[in-house]
Amino acid sequence: MFRRIIPFILSAIVIAAHFLRFANLPLMALSLLIPFLLLIKKRWALLTVQALTVAGGLFWIKVAIDNLWLRLAVGEPWVRMVAILLAVSAFTMWSAWLLSRPAVAEKYT
Repeated sequence: MFRRIIPFILSAIVIAAHFLRFANLPLMALSLLIPFLLLIKKRWALLTVQALTVAGGLFWIKVAIDNLWLRLAVGEPWVRMVAILLAVSAFTMWSAWLLSRPAVAEKYT
């Protein structure tokens, strides 16, 4: 089960780094604390973590779109940036999907 949680923890660290880059310390701290919800072996904790992880994946799509418009406005290259952010979004969504697998879900009642 732990190997299914590692991608989620990496996703939380990456989004925390994004918030740290913009000096948003409350959201950075929250991003780093969310994985500890998995220590609570209740169904609501798992569902909360899954929902927040999906929200994180959607957040990366929003960041990609915002940066795309900014780069188009100033004439900078944008394809690689969009590809990277969409890959990060896909990884985050994949980590949420891994948390929904029976091997993980059966541990949370």
